[in-house]
Amino acid sequence: MLFEVDTDITGVTVCLLALAWVNIIDARRDQEVARELVQRCAAPAKRGFLYRNDLPGKDRWSTFVPLLRRTKSGRPIKADCEDQAAAHAAAFHLTEPHRVVEVAITHPGEGQLAHAYLVVDGHPFDPCVPNGMKQPPQSFYGSGTTARLRVFDPCLLFGLSCPNPFSSPLRST
Repeated sequence: MLFEVDTDITGVTVCLLALAWVNIIDARRDQEVARELVQRCAAPAKRGFLYRNDLPGKDRWSTFVPLLRRTKSGRPIKADCEDQAAAHAAAFHLTEPHRVVEVAITHPGEGQLAHAYLVVDGHPFDPCVPNGMKQPPQSFYGSGTTARLRVFDPCLLFGLSCPNPFSSPLRST
């Protein structure tokens, strides 16, 4: 599937949020996907994911399932910033739904690359840094033109039936 978009940073951030939503839905519908997603996002640096920039002019945005399918068993998933941000947003949402998680994209200025990351409880969280990307200065996050969107539950938002595999049913006493 080829999905082509020509929009501003807010529109692109909506696309990033959509990747996170698809990851949440896929994880809720398949416990193996949920387990892999959470394990890889919680794995030590460079074990679950490995930062790799896409080739110039070949920017590919992927949800977690195709990334997993392209990866040999036991190897880290090679992914760039938007793939890792969308995966980690879903993992946070599934395992820590009380946290305020936002997907974010910052474009620092003309001639510079935009970068996707998360804002968790008001603080930047960049999953790419422990996975091999050079740490930008703290002043980078939120600089230039930045768009942030909160991750809400897509199943509730769209009226889908997809239970969270990480929440246990309430027990009556």
